[in-house]
Amino acid sequence: MFGIKDQTQQLWDKVHAEANARTGNQLTSGRLTGSAENVLPAASLDKLERFRSEKRAAYVGYTAASDREQEARLEFQRQEGFARRAQEQFQGSTLSFEGQSQTSRESKEERLARIDAPVERARRALRIASDARARAAKRQDEFAFLETVEGWLNRTPLDENLDLVAVDPSRLKGNPVVAVTKIRSELASLDKRLSAVELANVPVNALKEQAFAEIDAVAEKGRLSINTRSRGGAPLRLADNLRINVVPNGSSVALFGDAGAHFFTWLLRDELKSIVATMIDDLGIGDGLSDDAREAEFRTIAAERLDLERLEEAYIVSAEANGQTIPRRHDVDPRAFLEIEA
Repeated sequence: MFGIKDQTQQLWDKVHAEANARTGNQLTSGRLTGSAENVLPAASLDKLERFRSEKRAAYVGYTAASDREQEARLEFQRQEGFARRAQEQFQGSTLSFEGQSQTSRESKEERLARIDAPVERARRALRIASDARARAAKRQDEFAFLETVEGWLNRTPLDENLDLVAVDPSRLKGNPVVAVTKIRSELASLDKRLSAVELANVPVNALKEQAFAEIDAVAEKGRLSINTRSRGGAPLRLADNLRINVVPNGSSVALFGDAGAHFFTWLLRDELKSIVATMIDDLGIGDGLSDDAREAEFRTIAAERLDLERLEEAYIVSAEANGQTIPRRHDVDPRAFLEIEA
């Protein structure tokens, strides 16, 4: 039987091994090694280390709760088995759970109640253990955002002179929970706005230019050339342009040629452009967004989102200072959590 100290060490070892396997980094005392962390401001690094420590504690708590749930489940199954055998073997005498026979004149209800009592106690213990494990899992999930933060640190080169970014305290008004809920609603609206920008139509003129350029690129491959020295009756080699050649290739065949697709695109280039232009006009797609306007909108949304996330983090930190926990989103912006400009 291992002592508590040995069991705890085994849990730490498991934490380290899982983190190493997941990230490919070396975890020592719960810290990922990497140059990015070396340039973090002291306040940011202290915050990161504190949450790592709490994450490890949550992991240990979850593991212990999971083990207790498993033990309770096994005990419940054992008591169910005892009860089932006791009912099967009851024939004027009863079989105690210690395996000793006792003679009694019990009523059926008394017998069932006595047999079921240990089962119900075990069922109750299992329910309590399962609830505890669920609470421990919820607590552990509160630190899932750290994977996002650490992943960002591992792949992002940071300047050596990082600045801390503090939210103006005058912006922190009202109940933090209500404020964070409102901020997250605004973040969801930004996500929809971002999706709309990503899927925005190209402006009509730009779309026509792209379509015409695509037609021209295909048409140029089908442009006829005239062999002025041809004496074989085929200066255009038109038949070759309209043919699909079949070439044996082992047990199969290979096909070469486009049956004149490029040639007819070249031949009907102007008519095709006219048709496509009419099709685009009929779509009624509105103004659309140019590439420059789209990129500018992306930058605007990103700036607004980061500002909201910084405000969200400030509310969460304020709540924590008053003993109130507000779980962070899994996709938290690492810059907001670390309170840095990067």
